[in-house]
Amino acid sequence: MGLTSFGLGNRHRHPLATSFVLGIGAGILTGLLVSVLPIASAALLVVGLFAMAVALVRNDALRSLFTAGILVAAGGYLAFGAISTIVACSQTDDFCGQANVWPLALIALATFGAGALAAVITVTRQRAR
Repeated sequence: MGLTSFGLGNRHRHPLATSFVLGIGAGILTGLLVSVLPIASAALLVVGLFAMAVALVRNDALRSLFTAGILVAAGGYLAFGAISTIVACSQTDDFCGQANVWPLALIALATFGAGALAAVITVTRQRAR
């Protein structure tokens, strides 16, 4: 059972799956970059949202799924960070100096949700053809 079983080994047979998986990889790197350089790289998420919207409007399935993968992975990475912060800070007396984790959690949810919605829309459009 190799990568071709999952549609990942042959780009010509399943280019949409390949595009989404490559987007997931890029999204993991984007999430890491956002956690290391939050202010500078937050613009990457805005650019990703814009690129996804343009790809959806133009009905470009490959780019749409690639950017959806980026947003899903980056949102998941940020959600992991928010959950880790909540777990770690809940063990302190003052919740890490009254840390407010909700903005990070909301950004993670919005990013993940936008990517997942774009992926569903794209796959639905492709199946309708």
